[in-house]
Amino acid sequence: MSDVITPGPALVLDVSGGPHAGQSFELTGHGAFTVGRQPGLHVTLPDDARLSRVHCVLEPAAGTVRVTDLGSRGGVFVNGSRIEQALVTAADEVAVGGTTFRVRVPATADDSTTTQIGSGSGPFQCFADGPPLIPGYRIGAELGRGAMGVVYRAVREADGETVAVKTILPAVAPTPAAVGRFCREADILGRLEHPNIVGHRAGGAVGALLYVVMEFVPGMTASAVIARDGPLAPARALHWAGQLLDALGHAHEGGFVHRDVKPANLLVVEGVGGDVLKVADFGLARAYEASGMSGLTTDGTAGGTPAYMPPEQVTDFKRVKPAADQYAAGATLFYLLTGRGVYDPGKTVGATLGQILTADPTPLRPGAPPVPDPFGPAIRRALARDPAARFPDVRAMRRALLGV
Repeated sequence: MSDVITPGPALVLDVSGGPHAGQSFELTGHGAFTVGRQPGLHVTLPDDARLSRVHCVLEPAAGTVRVTDLGSRGGVFVNGSRIEQALVTAADEVAVGGTTFRVRVPATADDSTTTQIGSGSGPFQCFADGPPLIPGYRIGAELGRGAMGVVYRAVREADGETVAVKTILPAVAPTPAAVGRFCREADILGRLEHPNIVGHRAGGAVGALLYVVMEFVPGMTASAVIARDGPLAPARALHWAGQLLDALGHAHEGGFVHRDVKPANLLVVEGVGGDVLKVADFGLARAYEASGMSGLTTDGTAGGTPAYMPPEQVTDFKRVKPAADQYAAGATLFYLLTGRGVYDPGKTVGATLGQILTADPTPLRPGAPPVPDPFGPAIRRALARDPAARFPDVRAMRRALLGV
């Protein structure tokens, strides 16, 4: 899918105090911008010895900026008060290490009418009051809900097909241009056809409500199966892994990257002939991100799920490569086999992101829980912090696991 070009900077950071006083950083694109001493971040301040390697993350949304402490040594202060996470404007002073700065979000044509949406406001009361009204679909029972919205079973009136409709609660009120971007990106997903990928039917908007129509899969999520049965037996895990990696390989060869591979996005249809696994939400994170309405990665509403994200996805979500899906597949397989994540849950999402950026995942540490061969070596390679040290592609990872 083609990248969306963002005109001008999304965020400007002006350093007012510390060793880098007087410097300004213009940050472009959507998503999270990292700040610290470590090279390769969006804002690197190497001369501030009091700054952590990866100190905090900045996320613009609706004319404000969310500042999140990534588990730094000295903390993050806004107007003199220590915070874990806070919304700031150009009037607020942010202090990290020995550096103080202000941030501002330049106005653009797209966001001139954008406002922050709170829960239960305006048209989004449909989440509390019952299913939404979407022309052309008879909305039925709720199938599940998550950080981005609610999934319903529905019937497409044109032909009677049973489908799943995912409704999305944007972080900011959508503008016509943003909705257009979302619909164009979502429509591209219709090109992706594979027996182990949930089929895309349509995408659109009703007022401020975004929705995606997908193939209905009469199964459970992989996370629900683990919650019910406990960790998978190796043979069953291999069967699932083969289908997952085959789906990812097909998508990557077509230019698609999932960006949010995790157990909750794997649907499993159990049967006497063996389980059938289907990957859900393929490319949805990219479509939502490209629209400019995705808001805040550290709120867990966009940009992927922290427990399964590789370091490069934290620092530059927009440009992640297929290797990011390989990492997430390795983290997912580790969970399916052990019932635990590759990082210990942080007290905050920001702390978890900080671990991802600065610490090795559990399978790469001494004394890691054992997993049966051939999973151990394959998972450890897929979780390499350097994308170049992972498998050349997910097809190679599949061969290492299954020999084919």
